[in-house]
Amino acid sequence: MSVCARFHYVTALPTPGVVSQLLTVRLLAPGRPSDLEADFWYDVVEPYGVRITFHSEAVPLRPELDRSSLARGVMEPVGGGRVSMWPSLTVDGRAVVVMSVSGPEGDLVCEVSTEQLHRFLARTYTLVPAGTESDHLDLDAVVERLLTSDAQ
Repeated sequence: MSVCARFHYVTALPTPGVVSQLLTVRLLAPGRPSDLEADFWYDVVEPYGVRITFHSEAVPLRPELDRSSLARGVMEPVGGGRVSMWPSLTVDGRAVVVMSVSGPEGDLVCEVSTEQLHRFLARTYTLVPAGTESDHLDLDAVVERLLTSDAQ
């Protein structure tokens, strides 16, 4: 008797209305810089925001920031509070954005390729052009979420 095995390869299909991009960032730890993966996530359901998940066991940070601040951080210093960003150059002249993220889970400072950020942002602006964010808000869902959270 012969056994036939079938293998199914599942690839993640793009989700309509979502831009997700895994970027390699340079963690600027004192004395020992290292690479770290970070998932940048944009969803038209929340058209003003960008979520970032840094894949680090040491510092499991998941900051949320507004897309316009991320876009401005490529050109000028922005932020305060949990996330600050500013443009910079590496020692070999590559354009990067330095991000300083802090929270109860810990703190980290990293550099992200400006080119990669531009690519991510361009994909988000293809879905929701700048200035049209409010057209994509489901205000009924926002009000219901607020009322539900107050009732608990």
